[in-house]
Amino acid sequence: MHSRESYDPEMFTRILARAGGGPVDVDAQVLAGFLRPGDTVPGQVVVRGGLLGTEIQRFSFEVLASWTAALGVRAGDDEVNRAYAYGPFSVPRGEEVVVPFTVRLPWATPFTEVAGRALGVVLELRTRVDDSAIRTGSDEDLLHVSPLPLHEAVLDAFTGHGYTCEAGRLVEEWIPDVDQPYDFYQLLELRDRASDGVSTDLELVFLTNAVGCEVLLRRSGHGVQSWEEKPPACRFVVAHHDLDRTDWNRLVGDWLRQVGAA
Repeated sequence: MHSRESYDPEMFTRILARAGGGPVDVDAQVLAGFLRPGDTVPGQVVVRGGLLGTEIQRFSFEVLASWTAALGVRAGDDEVNRAYAYGPFSVPRGEEVVVPFTVRLPWATPFTEVAGRALGVVLELRTRVDDSAIRTGSDEDLLHVSPLPLHEAVLDAFTGHGYTCEAGRLVEEWIPDVDQPYDFYQLLELRDRASDGVSTDLELVFLTNAVGCEVLLRRSGHGVQSWEEKPPACRFVVAHHDLDRTDWNRLVGDWLRQVGAA
């Protein structure tokens, strides 16, 4: 699952910096504001050697998804992907080392927003630098990931049927009998705008890969944490290459009838 990136030391550019002391100072910069699952994250990392200088043994770039504690749920995080750059690379006293990097977002990367609205999902790039003194410097940068066109087509069709995506939390649990790449999944909460109650709200899960999505749809299990204790889910499969030749409004209408929400 993890990708490995290698870098030529000649790619490094040394530039003059103010001298400083203490541990290694790391500044990672993500050079893209708009990302989707399957994209490559471009960036650069700057390491300052301080008064003593240092020798860098390795860079690691980790994409992490995290979730906060909730009723009956502990806080946690999980690695989505990782890339490396191996040294040793020398950072002289009073100078900086700047290196470009890329890290791929897997197709199953959770998205953090829908239609520009934050879902409450935290996705970050954590950059670590190991130097010769076995000290570690790190830097964290938030990543903003939007849905794929296939996700958007499905969500737009639900909106047309009166269901809006209100939230999208991460759940640390394995779903039985599906191809789930991580020990968590992203649960999208669809609110029925035509109902004053909660009985017709829905839960939607996308399990995405390079071919398309496995879609799981069920009535909301308000207050129930375990997947198997919630109402039964209906399973559907959609493909990226069918994006422009599918009547999504009609297809989602069929899904709603099957799940008993039409």
